[in-house]
Amino acid sequence: MEEVDVIVDNVILVSKSTLCEPVKRSIAISDGYIVDVDKPVKIREKYKCDEHIDGRKYIAVPGFINAHLHSYGTIFRGLGEEMTLHEIDSDTFLNSFMEYIGKVKPRDLIYYACMVTYIEALKSGATFIADIPAWSYASNIMVDALNDIGLRGFIVYNADAWKNRKISEDIVYGVRIPEEEKLEREDLEKVREIISSDRDAMIHMHVAETIERYRIVREKFGLSTVELLDSFNLLNDRAVLTHAIWLSDKDRRIIARRRASIVCTPSAEMKLSDGIVQVPYFISEGINIALGTDGALWNNSNDIILEMKILCLLQKVTFGVRAITSKDAFIAATYSGARAFKLEKVIGDISKGYEANIVLINSENPSLKPILMSPRSNVLSNIVYCAHSGYVDKVIVRGELYVDNGILVKNDEHEILARFQKEVEKIFDKVL
Repeated sequence: MEEVDVIVDNVILVSKSTLCEPVKRSIAISDGYIVDVDKPVKIREKYKCDEHIDGRKYIAVPGFINAHLHSYGTIFRGLGEEMTLHEIDSDTFLNSFMEYIGKVKPRDLIYYACMVTYIEALKSGATFIADIPAWSYASNIMVDALNDIGLRGFIVYNADAWKNRKISEDIVYGVRIPEEEKLEREDLEKVREIISSDRDAMIHMHVAETIERYRIVREKFGLSTVELLDSFNLLNDRAVLTHAIWLSDKDRRIIARRRASIVCTPSAEMKLSDGIVQVPYFISEGINIALGTDGALWNNSNDIILEMKILCLLQKVTFGVRAITSKDAFIAATYSGARAFKLEKVIGDISKGYEANIVLINSENPSLKPILMSPRSNVLSNIVYCAHSGYVDKVIVRGELYVDNGILVKNDEHEILARFQKEVEKIFDKVL
């Protein structure tokens, strides 16, 4: 018998590799990777190990990809109520803090905002996090925080800070194109120069989130945002476009042809009254769709499981009951999220050769019962429409247990929360 590090035994498995259909499986893990996925009896015959996780009460899903959030938003959780995006961006109270932080550059505040945000996301099952800063100096701090929490991620840098980025093998790096109201041709030229010289560089932009932003570019450049990016050769499979709400038919065709990805953040987009993203059209045109939570200033939470439900409900009430399926939302939060960052052969699925990033959802909850495997399964539907972060019992990251019984294992959560509270209070005392 072959010796492995861990066996997750006898779970209900739902992943892209099972075509999102639930099956009873055991998972053998060694050196942080999945070495085998098979029927429980076959895994027991082939492998031995010292660490078994009894999976009989669990649904196993791949680690989720939170493809867009702003950790700095956690500093301002609950302070952007009943405001549009434009109103938040121009709010005097919030701007006084943003300007002060940008001037003083408090490292500990940013670091602990990251840590608290990443813990919240991790405890909802996210094992990859895409974080976009408000201040250029914060990007390197985000890299430190992701390394300290032990997760892979995507960190965005302004073009002028690109050469000073902190290198980590667990980080995918993106260069930022400014939002439409700040956008100049010089910005696009700088980004084009970076991606031409660095083939690993990704591109990130908030695209057409509001009708106001769409009109700014149309009036200034005579093109839509998508057309403008395409004219600078900035749309390709390395481009990650967040929101992309106010798109024309032509815009969608360009995105599909260039194989760029779109990240939807439906909770924030609803709360801000941004508009409704055209997911059924994206699906029919073959555009890769990922899912994110945006951040606590605009969404108030970073629960990627809940985001799947919100995505489905919003699309169905807008475009019809068959506009989107549970499978569409689940794939967006897992495999397609990985694909957006060119990691679909490494993360986003539970299959041989993939990193062992596995979320175990406790099925012994009233709202997940009954569990029906056949002839008509309800397991995937229950995950998308009934579950939330509170049902995540264990999170395995590269073969190691990071969350157990809903409790963070690798870091001192209480100390991190206390430090964050202290840093926020310190800033409020100085600004107010």
